[in-house]
Amino acid sequence: MKNKLLRVLFLAVFGAAGFYLFKSWDVFREKTSFKVDEIQYSQAAIDVKEVKTAFKEPVWFVKTDNPMVCFNIIFKNEGNRSFHKTPGLLTIVLSTLIEGAGSRDSIAYKKLLNEKATSININSTSDDLVVSVSCLERYLDVAIELLCDVLSKAHLKKEKLEISKQGLVTSISQAQFDTDEKAAEKMNAVLYPEEHPYRSQHATVLKKIPTYTKKDADDCYAKMFDPSNAVVTIVGNLDESQIVEACKTIYESISHKKNDFKDVKQETKLRKSGVNVHVPLENPQSTVMFVMPGVSKASNERFAVTVANMILGAVGFNSRLLKSLRDKDGLVYRISSTVMNLDMQAAISGSAKTRPENTAKAIKKVKEVVATFFKDGVTQEELDTVKTMVFSNDVTGSTEATLGYVSSCREKGVPRDEVDKYYHHFFNLSLEEVNSAVKKYFDPSTLNFVSCGEFSKEKKK
Repeated sequence: MKNKLLRVLFLAVFGAAGFYLFKSWDVFREKTSFKVDEIQYSQAAIDVKEVKTAFKEPVWFVKTDNPMVCFNIIFKNEGNRSFHKTPGLLTIVLSTLIEGAGSRDSIAYKKLLNEKATSININSTSDDLVVSVSCLERYLDVAIELLCDVLSKAHLKKEKLEISKQGLVTSISQAQFDTDEKAAEKMNAVLYPEEHPYRSQHATVLKKIPTYTKKDADDCYAKMFDPSNAVVTIVGNLDESQIVEACKTIYESISHKKNDFKDVKQETKLRKSGVNVHVPLENPQSTVMFVMPGVSKASNERFAVTVANMILGAVGFNSRLLKSLRDKDGLVYRISSTVMNLDMQAAISGSAKTRPENTAKAIKKVKEVVATFFKDGVTQEELDTVKTMVFSNDVTGSTEATLGYVSSCREKGVPRDEVDKYYHHFFNLSLEEVNSAVKKYFDPSTLNFVSCGEFSKEKKK
């Protein structure tokens, strides 16, 4: 009896509380509502100094009071396209270097990096080699010594090269079952003819890997890290004298490096238009890739094109493509587009992940969304939202973030004294400028499509 009375009492109290919450919802909503003040746009407030060193190009330097020092060296024209006649070899050499191919073995090398709170990374892009270093200021000399060791004194041991070769073979072999990788490979073949420096096909790389010798790796290494057109950017609590001395040490260690890689002319048009190719692959998922001509990295319209693409399909934004293909029609799991500005090719590209039975529908819908975008342009509300989002980015949140921002500005050709005003190029855009760019660069008739995955179940039957 007592337990029954307790249950009744509990239900009564619970019901009364629920009724009170229901009745007070309007009051609660009113109390928790808020109004956002008008956005105040400000500059990045980054003072970029120029320091002349042994390198041909001046060092860009941002002084901070943070004990962490971050810098990168971009070796121009030393990326994958410059080594395209030996596909895969650059990847093999880089992976061997990262595993400790200097005067120390990999265990000693990594132990010292860990003890001295130092990080050294080397990445290859389509066009450049990017060497990134971070350390505490008190360990700068150690970081420089380790860096010079890797860049100039490496002994590429045959057994480590063989391990790197096998690692690359495994990676490429696994990619044969990945719809993203297979679609990207086919799109690469659509965009670039035989012998083009950007042309990369898995079968060619797999065929070449077993033929590479230690001499091939040594010859490749001898051409890497030529200081003649290297670009250095540094952020940290350093004096200019420390920068000059550090750069002198690095430069002298690699002064014997030579290559004959040249600057190239960027293309904005594509080799083909209106292509629609499907690559069959037994995978329960499918990938759709699309690409259209892009904007030159030197064009004044690049800011308007970037904003237009953010509205069409940028990651992290409630874009047209996302709202239509995923949220409204449920055709894809993810979809995005980006403005690609490689040294030899500018393009606007995108990709989506979907089910095999939705592949054709997704391609059709992308065409429709781009066609509507091309016809109607963007709205003032969309433009204002993009501007707010761009200015909400904290580009000075850390030493690494500041380095990334300044390096990106430099790579995009932003003058040094305009780095802190870079985002104002977006803020000052008018609706007419953005819609003019939409009409010029987002023509649906120029789209190329590549899809990869199983044929739809209806067709398989």
